[in-house]
Amino acid sequence: ARDIDIENSLTKLDTLAQNLMTEVNTLHAAGYGLDGSTGNDFFTGTATAAGITVNPLISNDTNLIAAAESFNIVPGDKPGDNGNAIAIANLQTAQTLNGNTATFGAYYDSMVSDVGLAVQQAMSYYGHQSQMVLQMENYRESISGVSIDEETVNLIKYQNAYQAAAKLISTADEM
Repeated sequence: ARDIDIENSLTKLDTLAQNLMTEVNTLHAAGYGLDGSTGNDFFTGTATAAGITVNPLISNDTNLIAAAESFNIVPGDKPGDNGNAIAIANLQTAQTLNGNTATFGAYYDSMVSDVGLAVQQAMSYYGHQSQMVLQMENYRESISGVSIDEETVNLIKYQNAYQAAAKLISTADEM
């Protein structure tokens, strides 16, 4: 489990993070922020599940979020539109993983399902092995173990023999 199953799950999670980072950054870099900036990545860091972070520049200035597809300033209007934000939101249903056959959600669901199946299988193996160990211990005890009933019978037999020997000595002493 440690060397194979967990490593496979971590690799799949890293693949999900890497693809999410790549797809969002590609669209985000093509869009425009409220300040007219473009070419900014939304995510930075390493393309792994543990290393992906929101770009600190965007965290500090939300005007850099490239929600607009174009940057047209109309007097009295806000700059841009929401076309790029919609394109990024549409990534949710886009088939971008597993050779463009799975969405982010379907890939994640499959990954969680695989982990659940591995856990269920491990629990089944554990239950089976526990039953086998218990059966083997019981079998060993039946062969080499101590029978309480047999030991009780022997104890009573030796106690009666001791009492008989004590009576014999007592009788011989009186004679």
